[in-house]
Amino acid sequence: MQIHIAPEDQHKTTFTCPFGTFAYTRMTFGLCNAPSTFQRCMTSIFSNLLQDCMEILDEEADAKLRLIRWMLILQEFNIEIRDKKGAENFVADHLS
Repeated sequence: MQIHIAPEDQHKTTFTCPFGTFAYTRMTFGLCNAPSTFQRCMTSIFSNLLQDCMEILDEEADAKLRLIRWMLILQEFNIEIRDKKGAENFVADHLS
């Protein structure tokens, strides 16, 4: 998902490099207030699921149902979910 920058504000994102002068047309996280704008967008998209997801899941079947609901919503926005296996039997010697 990409958040558009209003045409009248795109000049505020202008930068120059050896290849020319460019301006962003989509929001990047380096911009002022970009994280909060992104959070507002995500909250509006997932507003009907936020309360449900704050509850503790007691049963595996309930967790699978919620996962399916999330996947159906994400399909609408062409978001790809990549499952990555985590490390097992790993002891952390420090936190960074």
